[in-house]
Amino acid sequence: MGTQNMKQVKIDIFADYACPFVFNAYMWLSKIKNHYGDNLNIKWKSFLLDTKDVNFDWKNPETLSSNRSLMSLIAAKAAKRQGEDLFQRYHDKLLISRNSQIKRIRLNDKPTLIRLANECDLDLNQFEVDLNSEQIIDEVSSDHNEAVNKFGIFGTPTFVFENGNSIYLKTFIPTEQNATKSFEHFLSISKDCSFIGEMKRPQPPWPSGYDV
Repeated sequence: MGTQNMKQVKIDIFADYACPFVFNAYMWLSKIKNHYGDNLNIKWKSFLLDTKDVNFDWKNPETLSSNRSLMSLIAAKAAKRQGEDLFQRYHDKLLISRNSQIKRIRLNDKPTLIRLANECDLDLNQFEVDLNSEQIIDEVSSDHNEAVNKFGIFGTPTFVFENGNSIYLKTFIPTEQNATKSFEHFLSISKDCSFIGEMKRPQPPWPSGYDV
């Protein structure tokens, strides 16, 4: 079936760059891009996992330097101000560099975040200005608060569909052969079956039987 005959799929994904399952979901979606083309519209939004304190101070300098991933969410928003293509390039670079098998990056290290911006051909002067912008911090906290207050989100990645249905997904990366078919099954259940509240494999044995 050609992509012109497909229904468009729009998904907001709330994500924290520190979460390995966000990387797995990203890799899965990367495998199906050629199949869906422009009919798959993904919007990545910020969700910070380490906010146990209800009085979390987003703009406190100590918070910004010590929280493991807040600066990376700010950096991604800063990249987005330079256009969707550069954001996608930076978003990819963040996830891949964080999950490198050789030496994964620290997500709260400003020089590293700036180095990645340079490797992605961002305007560094503008990027550094935006990296220190309180307005961008507000954008990150707004995403997070929307996730919690509107959708009840508690973990990442969480997919939110146009019809309001949402699902937290914990997955390993499917093979190329299974990527598209498994995504269609995933959509059929998580997007269209509102009556399903939760499915969870016992642990152990998951992921018994799957080569990760």
